[in-house]
Amino acid sequence: MENFYANLWSSSANVAQELATDGRLTSVANDIVTHHRIYTASSLPTWLADSLMNQYSHFRQLLWTRAGYLRMDEAMDCPDLDSVHNDYQRHLPYFWTFSRFEKQKWEQYAVLNPEVM
Repeated sequence: MENFYANLWSSSANVAQELATDGRLTSVANDIVTHHRIYTASSLPTWLADSLMNQYSHFRQLLWTRAGYLRMDEAMDCPDLDSVHNDYQRHLPYFWTFSRFEKQKWEQYAVLNPEVM
């Protein structure tokens, strides 16, 4: 399985080289700040803005394969790919942005665990 960035760069070293160029890392950081401002500069209550902004923190582990599949490790320290037993805290952002991901995950779980389904 390959990361989606393989479509854009030939290696992780190339990614690092690009981010090391003048202004590129600053540009990425500014994009993140702009995204955060959608929530922090809104009229939403602080607790809701914080919740919505941090719902997407799990995306750092999202793998998008060349075949079009989305997959994710359970956590940085637990490489249990697509664990369905603890995803409830992150279902909403996936339904909102990658609804196909949820469907693929459950279909794969059904294939691997037919006795549960």
